[in-house]
Amino acid sequence: MMAISSLEGKASEITISESLNQLLALAGLVLLVFIVMLSIITGLLWKIFQLKAQQDRFQDKLRAAEDGYCMRETSVNDENENESERLLPAETETHLDLNQRFCMNNTLIENVETLENCKLSTLLKGQMTQLGTSRDIMIRRALDSKHKVHRNMIKLELKILFEKRSSANPRDGFWKDLKNPNILRFIGFTEEDGLLSVISEYPEGGNLLRYIRGFQGRAGFIQSFGDYFGLRAFKNRMTISKFGYNGKANLDNKMNCLTTFDLLSFGYQIAKGMRYLANASLYHRQLSLQNVFLTANKTIRIGNFSLARTGHQNEYYKGVTAWEMPVSHRAPETFDEKRYTDRSDIWSYGVCLHELFSLGKTPYKDETTNEVLKDRDILKLVLGGGRLKMPEYCTLPIYNHMKQCWNSDPFSRPTFSDCISFFEQHFKLYDLQIISQINDKLKEASEHQQSLEDSVERHGDTDNWKRKYKSVPLL
Repeated sequence: MMAISSLEGKASEITISESLNQLLALAGLVLLVFIVMLSIITGLLWKIFQLKAQQDRFQDKLRAAEDGYCMRETSVNDENENESERLLPAETETHLDLNQRFCMNNTLIENVETLENCKLSTLLKGQMTQLGTSRDIMIRRALDSKHKVHRNMIKLELKILFEKRSSANPRDGFWKDLKNPNILRFIGFTEEDGLLSVISEYPEGGNLLRYIRGFQGRAGFIQSFGDYFGLRAFKNRMTISKFGYNGKANLDNKMNCLTTFDLLSFGYQIAKGMRYLANASLYHRQLSLQNVFLTANKTIRIGNFSLARTGHQNEYYKGVTAWEMPVSHRAPETFDEKRYTDRSDIWSYGVCLHELFSLGKTPYKDETTNEVLKDRDILKLVLGGGRLKMPEYCTLPIYNHMKQCWNSDPFSRPTFSDCISFFEQHFKLYDLQIISQINDKLKEASEHQQSLEDSVERHGDTDNWKRKYKSVPLL
């Protein structure tokens, strides 16, 4: 009996022990579930907090951007010049001291005709006559000669190009640094009754935006050779034979015809010109196809340096910066952080590529309603992560490259050297042997620019060429 009682006692102990273990296991499981649930709830709360903080930051950025936009809009439309002058950068309150060797006599320029009117300036064509030899030139002057802001924009461009060396300015203007076949060659300036004009080489094709828009819906645009782009096949083969193309990646100088290879060439050349500026520590700050020009041999020239600044100057140009720079081309940090850098130019370059491969369609335009987003809506879209859609005449790799240019983090965007490498690799991948053709064209362009400059230098010391010029205050 005692043995049986002993066995029953041990069994009871085992049962109690097992029950205790089960309770402990259940308690552990409940605790584990509680910890997991607590972690999930904590994670969700943290995520909500982050999203709220992100939304607050976005709203702050949007408010800051809209404040800057409203300031721009008010100052541009304000008829009171004193208010708009107040928004000009402090540097415009100094005197403009230009190198006199670049001052040209107006009597040398004949047959002046208007090419186009821009927002604050007008472009004209003229003929510069020297010792019986005439050369076509382009003239840029204030759109409204009575409007002080318009005049100041021309002076700001001349300040960048031709300012004289001084103790305050240890270097001459950037004229010497802008000798590149993809940069508009500036040769001097004129002054008449206190009004200044910028004189440059004449680009026969006009601004690139207007040129490519001329091919929208026209048979002169050939969009696909050898199924390179993977787009719909070019239907009218008679058009190809009409313009003399044989299906190869051929670049010629026919201005009445445009191919996808021309678009590739233009994008590549713009990157080369912008890399040259970046290496000279010069930020363009209003890069768009309207400020890119085309010559007779289909080489491009980057022009209009009125808002350009060096890397050693204030990177943000309050008020005036936005007047000529469309919101559609501006990087987000130029609104919320109020800074311009070479990476801001990269963003603008991406928009230029979009313009190229859409044949100049207006960015952020709704094709169904045919309406362009308002500036504030563009700001909201971009700051919220929205980007332009893939243009019609574009490959996916090129579009992906555009999107890299539109990275919200400026330092995650490619450099212009990266952009050049992208196109060169793209040409190699598809066996498009056009780099040598582009280089030949650029060599020809350099020779033309040098010939123009030599002509100016050769006659630069004559009484006919130079005229007395005094320092002119910007304000």
